[in-house]
Amino acid sequence: MSLPSIKPILAAAAICAAPSSSPSFHRLEFHQEPLSVVAVRLNEVSRRQLRIADSFAGQKPISGLYAADDPKGFVLGILDLYPDLMMHETDDGWIIEKTPTLKQVQLSE
Repeated sequence: MSLPSIKPILAAAAICAAPSSSPSFHRLEFHQEPLSVVAVRLNEVSRRQLRIADSFAGQKPISGLYAADDPKGFVLGILDLYPDLMMHETDDGWIIEKTPTLKQVQLSE
């Protein structure tokens, strides 16, 4: 079984370059880091918090550059990258978890 290729969250051309003297600009860079680690780093610079609900979601590798002033865009990028994950928005952030299978949904009904 071959592993899928890993795509960056944002292409380098899509990232706005800000002057390095800008105190409000944070740029995060990830190299095959698990989503659980990425969430910790994002939460350090974001008022809204990203929570990972299960190890399936937490182990997903993330690579690329991210402008930390758009955490919701980052979360939506993760969902585009991994369609087997789902997101719940809360008052203070987001929860990402594995999308349940049809069998799991049927069993819970």
